[in-house]
Amino acid sequence: MSQKDAKAKIRKQFLEDFKKLTKSTERIKFLKTLIDHAEELDLESYSFFFRGYQKWVEKNFAPAIECFEKAIVLDDTFAYPWNGLGNVYSAKKDYDKAIEAYNKSIALDDKLAHAYRNIALCFRDDKRYKEAEKNFKIALSLFKEAGDHYFVSITESNIEETQSLITSDNALKAEGKYPSIDPIAKILKETIDKKIEEKA
Repeated sequence: MSQKDAKAKIRKQFLEDFKKLTKSTERIKFLKTLIDHAEELDLESYSFFFRGYQKWVEKNFAPAIECFEKAIVLDDTFAYPWNGLGNVYSAKKDYDKAIEAYNKSIALDDKLAHAYRNIALCFRDDKRYKEAEKNFKIALSLFKEAGDHYFVSITESNIEETQSLITSDNALKAEGKYPSIDPIAKILKETIDKKIEEKA
């Protein structure tokens, strides 16, 4: 089996089986199997990639970052470690770094639906709903293209939820009950309100 075929096979196994496992103990066991398999096939970048995912599942973020970065150094054309790195930063709520990592993943593989869905989750959690909706829709299209019914269903739900958030957000803004998302504008408003109170 060629290196290219071995990479495609182990990547497919990861994508198909990882999503079926819901318990972290099952995921860690599965990832350890993939690490061993990657080492047998002499796929060092994949070994570090799977180690990064294992550490991410364990919520051991610093070693996860190191493993993903090592995988990237070993194979700078491998999009999945960038996606994994984004997952770590997203879990740490460092959305700017997560978005940067997901964008690098997408730049390497613009068919990687998970990177689009993950970047959309960051945008949603950061209250950037329009950007979230746009990326969820791209992910949905790619999941449909790949025949991934599991993630089609989840992403459709993500889109519905995001559209509800957009509607609520717009309604609150229209009623003037919603402070600006822009943190500088919010600080300015608070400062002005405070000065008005002081003068009154």
